[in-house]
Amino acid sequence: MMATPPKGKKFYLFRYPIAHSAAPAFHNLCFDAWGTEAPNTYELCSTSKVTKELWDVLMNQECDGAAVTMPLGPPTIPFLDDVSPESRVTGACNTIVKVLIPEGVKLVGQNTAVRSTIIAFLSAIHSF
Repeated sequence: MMATPPKGKKFYLFRYPIAHSAAPAFHNLCFDAWGTEAPNTYELCSTSKVTKELWDVLMNQECDGAAVTMPLGPPTIPFLDDVSPESRVTGACNTIVKVLIPEGVKLVGQNTAVRSTIIAFLSAIHSF
């Protein structure tokens, strides 16, 4: 069962250097396949440091989350409201998710690389 996609939201990739990234083309193709009335977009945000501007982008109502690459993963953690167990153990996050709470939103750091590796490993040993 597929979750209902967000509508009219922006997602970002925070990274430097960034010009060569194929991520926006891939994600925007996926968003187009959802065919929502208000399309989502995935955009690049070139930065090598955690800055106020980065947090302003994240806290904008149009933004629904972001991918974060090295070297930004570890420095973002102190600014997040919460982190996944994988991020806590590794000291890094590669995804920031906005979670709605009664007071507004909170920013939660995830480490999807660790989670994906665990799933792949468990799948591989289960097939033996």
